[in-house]
Amino acid sequence: MAIEKHTNHRCCVIYGALPPETRREQATLFNDQDNEFDVLVASDAVGMGLNLNIRRVVFYSLSKYNGDKIVPAPASQVKQIAGRAGRRGSRYPDGLTTTLHLEDLDYLIECLKQPFENVRKVGLFPFFEQVELFAGQLPNVTFCHLLEKFGENCCLDGSYFLCRHDHIKKVANMLEKVQGLSLEDRFNFCFAPVNIRDPKAMHHLLSFASAYNLDVPVNIAMRVPKGSARNDAELLDLETKHQVLSMYMWLSHHFKEETFPYVKKAEAMATDIADLLGQSLIKAN
Repeated sequence: MAIEKHTNHRCCVIYGALPPETRREQATLFNDQDNEFDVLVASDAVGMGLNLNIRRVVFYSLSKYNGDKIVPAPASQVKQIAGRAGRRGSRYPDGLTTTLHLEDLDYLIECLKQPFENVRKVGLFPFFEQVELFAGQLPNVTFCHLLEKFGENCCLDGSYFLCRHDHIKKVANMLEKVQGLSLEDRFNFCFAPVNIRDPKAMHHLLSFASAYNLDVPVNIAMRVPKGSARNDAELLDLETKHQVLSMYMWLSHHFKEETFPYVKKAEAMATDIADLLGQSLIKAN
């Protein structure tokens, strides 16, 4: 890592693809005043659910990918992340924030000056029962097309909006390869926590759905590596494996127990992979 290469600082790392337990482990390392880890390199995941003793937040960038294109980070998110600097009762009760690049500083100041906005609308998505009722009017369309038609025809008052469902439609399109799933089963598989930008994770979801459709116990079909990651590709593979195991456990709670019978095995494997991820990050630094 460039920071460790060019300075005397050691770094912890937190980003969204890491398992929660690995993020907590990295946060603990960073918070410990008696070790050498005094810099935290993080994505916007740093703003969510971790107690951190931070004196100064430095933004490397104030742009982010919104699922469609690169856009300026929302002011509310910038304020949330900047607000991680300084924490009552900690070593740093007051905090500082700045940008690495001077051209971003004006936007940071602009964001910090903006008041917090009241939430004016709440996002909704239909329950299965509502989709099932609507499907009775369109019996011969694909599930993806059914969702599109639902969005076109649903009526919401001014306090609500229909949540975007591009993620669900992409999964639904993939699952068209699995013929014979009931509408409810298809609905549940489409809500599984899968990274749609990861072909390996999507492949595993398709395999799980295919096995389920054949009415056989759904196997995990995965092995835990023997050692920590030696490069970025192996680190990414560990992240994918943990996400797939999390998906298997999620599915086990939404379908009959006998169809996803290897939950205990999945939990043990997920713990082992989280440990390997933690070791990999420390070794990489």
